Amino acid sequence: MECAEYEKMFLLEGSYWWFVGRRDIISVMLEKAVGRGGPPAILEVGCGTGGNLDLLERFGWTAGVDLPEALAWCVKRKAGRLIASRAEALACRPGAFDIVVCLDVLEHIDDDIGATREMYRACRPGGHLLLTVPAYNFLWSEHDEALGHRRRYDRKQLEEVVVGAGFKPLRLCYAITFLFLPILLFRFGQRVLGWFRPKARPAVAYIQMPKVISALFVSLLRFEAWLLKRFDLPFGVSLVCLAEKPSMTRERLSENHSD
Repeated sequence: MECAEYEKMFLLEGSYWWFVGRRDIISVMLEKAVGRGGPPAILEVGCGTGGNLDLLERFGWTAGVDLPEALAWCVKRKAGRLIASRAEALACRPGAFDIVVCLDVLEHIDDDIGATREMYRACRPGGHLLLTVPAYNFLWSEHDEALGHRRRYDRKQLEEVVVGAGFKPLRLCYAITFLFLPILLFRFGQRVLGWFRPKARPAVAYIQMPKVISALFVSLLRFEAWLLKRFDLPFGVSLVCLAEKPSMTRERLSENHSD
């Protein structure tokens, strides 16, 4: 991601409806991952400018990992524990974390399975992985290009990545469902306009809404989070996955059974 995009993210993460509403959805999924023991050790892979670290701190001891140019913005935010590292080669010991969180990061990485295997290594046996990624290739737009995305995912593709890395999916469903149609129409409109205007540098689609509309969007995503406590949503702009790293006992039993 370019430095200019980090600055936009830094300025918007606290108030923009997408980031605010997504944190409500993440909270619901984290509640399912946090056990009844002591506070878990949580690693956020690709923490960006640190906008989610305060939320994660509510659930346990938290560290964020990203490239130095991103962590510079985390320092401005006065975020806590930070690790300069690539997702494909995490600078931590095996099994160091109870929960590994990766929010809209995999789509930036060429070797997404390799990066997820690194998260598997960082996660303790019996620990959890929480992922979000953008959904559906037909929603591809210049927003994706500006952010340096390599792909968008469908449910099967994300499941293959998670299982291929060794995790067992516990929950894999779509989110940002109620805003799917307006986002689809907006992306389609962008595509049509692109046919008639000169080719320009791709730009992100963070559009500042009137406060009433922004509050409505946040309320819709908050309602989605409430629904996700009860059942899966059938489609959406994003995919959410909660997965478990099998305990050593179950891994050995599985290996013995396969022998």
